[in-house]
Amino acid sequence: MKKKIYFVILMTIFLLTGCSSNSSDSNINDIDPKNNDVLRTTEEIKNELENVALPYTCGEESGLINVDGEKIFSMKEDWIHPTYDDKYWICGNEVRRIDGSSVVNSGGGELILYLGENMFVQTMLIGEILGEDKYAVQAFNVNEEGAVELPLSNISEVVPFQNGIAMVKGEGFDQYEIIYIGTDGKPITNKIFRSGTGFNSNSEALVLDEDNTYKYINKYGSIIRTTNYTASDFSILFSCPNSDLVAISKNPGEYMINGEEISADGGKSGYLNSKTGEIIGLYDNVANLTELNGETYANVYLEDKGWGLMDVASGETAIECQYSSTGLFRNGLVSLQKESLFGCINVTGEEVVPFSFIDPVEFGNRGNWTVGNKLSEIDIVLIGEYVLLTTENGKCAESEIPGLKEGDEPKVNLFNASDKNCTIQLLNDSNHDNVIESTRYINPWTGEIICEVGN
Repeated sequence: MKKKIYFVILMTIFLLTGCSSNSSDSNINDIDPKNNDVLRTTEEIKNELENVALPYTCGEESGLINVDGEKIFSMKEDWIHPTYDDKYWICGNEVRRIDGSSVVNSGGGELILYLGENMFVQTMLIGEILGEDKYAVQAFNVNEEGAVELPLSNISEVVPFQNGIAMVKGEGFDQYEIIYIGTDGKPITNKIFRSGTGFNSNSEALVLDEDNTYKYINKYGSIIRTTNYTASDFSILFSCPNSDLVAISKNPGEYMINGEEISADGGKSGYLNSKTGEIIGLYDNVANLTELNGETYANVYLEDKGWGLMDVASGETAIECQYSSTGLFRNGLVSLQKESLFGCINVTGEEVVPFSFIDPVEFGNRGNWTVGNKLSEIDIVLIGEYVLLTTENGKCAESEIPGLKEGDEPKVNLFNASDKNCTIQLLNDSNHDNVIESTRYINPWTGEIICEVGN
């Protein structure tokens, strides 16, 4: 039950969908923890999974199975992941419903990203020019035939639909451009913007116009007012969907930060409230947002110190910047990396899960349990052993992974296709050759096998 990880320390920030340029889960609100203290029978779990397809990997094949282990869809091994609202699976270059059934328009692009409202964007190879591949960007609705061509050649960032408008950023004819589209997939304006944010709670977006001045537009793409900020003041790093906050990189100058006039060095980062124009925070880098008990926190970084968390309301540091990486609050805990190992603390900074795990320890919507890859020895590489973690009254207990068979060499994932189901997905490499030979779904309360597919 051991897993080898090469001893490479990566500066990893676990990005909330949409709060960075390559995130897929865009909601800053945590899923309400479920009451997982009550024993759940395998039959109850199977009933909840009846309309949810389960991903699997077996040899060079991957795909989706039903709760009885029957294959619904298969393909050559590729990445499978759910959309942030758990309505669809993105299976390589094909979109399927969460139950595994096909859709009217499944895409087919090399890169497919979800915008919400049944709408996706994708890059499509359309030909070759002077020996180089040429790509186009399309928006498409899975329930309708056809696609809308967007004047971009790639996708560098998307912000899912907020107040009926989504944002797609990519390379245009000679520079990066911002395209805003409605729920029909069509651009709301033909005007080109050099940079921009998602639409805030006032149904407005902050954009950098061609004259290098930041302005606000409405949902029709019309400029409604001009700010005092220009491109020489700051650059937009990324938008935070479902939030009025925008991550920015400030240029040298005097700014009103947290309500005080402060001199900022070039390259310092913070957040701009796109609704009020207020700048919050002054750090060397910023990342995703997370919410706990109605309070919003931001992942922030100070050079020579590390990552921590800022209380967005006050702009003050809530968790000291001293970690190699930070995660998101889940079930009242946040996963952090100290040097090369991971653990969890609560909002007061108290250590609940010890820093002895090779991989991030994330509780997600599972309530009070999760699976961790605990360091067992160091022999040139880090060698870990998977354990079941359970928290109660602010303490963490470890136990053996349920449902293991003799000779198992598992790579354990936690499966959460929706907030209704919580199972352990065990990917088995019994020959120790890094080839997954079977995928097994396990009831974490009883250890019973829910379903299994293998060679």
